[in-house]
Amino acid sequence: MRGARIAILQLLLVLGLPLLGGAPASAEDPAPAGQGDLAWDRVEYDFGSVGQNQELEAVFTYTNRGETTVSDIRAQPDCGCYGLMLSDTILGPGESGTLKVRFRTLTFIGKVLKHARVQYEDKAPRRVKLGLQMTVDAGVLLEPSRVYFGEVVVGTKPRGEIHLQHRDGRGKPFRITKVHLPDEDFEPITPAPYTDPRDPKWKGWTLTFQFARVPPQGVYSKHAVVETDHPDFPRVRVSLTANVVGKVWIQKPRLFFGLIARGETRTLKTLVRPALGSGVRLGKVSARSRKGVLKTELVPVPGRPEHYTLAITLPGNAKAGLLDDVIELRTQVDGEAVTTVDVRGRVFERR
Repeated sequence: MRGARIAILQLLLVLGLPLLGGAPASAEDPAPAGQGDLAWDRVEYDFGSVGQNQELEAVFTYTNRGETTVSDIRAQPDCGCYGLMLSDTILGPGESGTLKVRFRTLTFIGKVLKHARVQYEDKAPRRVKLGLQMTVDAGVLLEPSRVYFGEVVVGTKPRGEIHLQHRDGRGKPFRITKVHLPDEDFEPITPAPYTDPRDPKWKGWTLTFQFARVPPQGVYSKHAVVETDHPDFPRVRVSLTANVVGKVWIQKPRLFFGLIARGETRTLKTLVRPALGSGVRLGKVSARSRKGVLKTELVPVPGRPEHYTLAITLPGNAKAGLLDDVIELRTQVDGEAVTTVDVRGRVFERR
């Protein structure tokens, strides 16, 4: 019996047939990637070494290798930084389509890994995950992506910094030749050499932005332009943003009830606290409607001293018409004893 088995094995080897079931893999016809009848030429794409603010493209090809129609093919990105375009959403047996990817590197830095998800139907619902990866380390790179001064108390002159850098072995060393500042908001800047202490291969320059005058209350959003001697990145735009607030911080200084049928009640809420870094105490706090239309309530936030939830309620007996009121918030903060919340909406008659 043993001799018969050996003879069969020898015959299979002579004929060149596989010892296990199935046809041998062909170099011209690689094993399909994916699930079900839809096969992909690849399930990962590596863009390699790229720079910030670049637009990249990749193409995936998918083929229906089954005997029935594949339908309802949908693709969904996991990030707003790239878009997906399917050439076909229904494929008959043997037909192929393409999925185009347009990726915007924005101000990513270092290793980036994303996954697009594709869903479709053949004999059952299917799902495939396609990987996109790259290393953003070429050219002139910003770290962090912008100068954000954070929550700034009105009356102060904040400062912030940003690094313009390259990576040894990937990017070219460069010098900063000029910094164009918005208006006269900032002190003159002298670039300082920079090496990342966590990874010495990242080198470049540090720019420190110091306000020369007090920014006004509200959202500050401008930009500076940095000129360099890099042949591919002669001008780099740097965003400068801050949220300039009073000592009394109100999460939503403007509230909108929308359209409300007469007789209905509705409540809106907003957080009230001292501005971060202000060091103030609110003391005794109260709130009231200037026109007496709205009802107010201040509720302390458990476990968070000097934090309150301000609840503003439109009562059911409010008259029909435009709602235009102001909530006066009173504290014991010097210079800001009264702060306000604007409230808008409209009450309509039922028919």
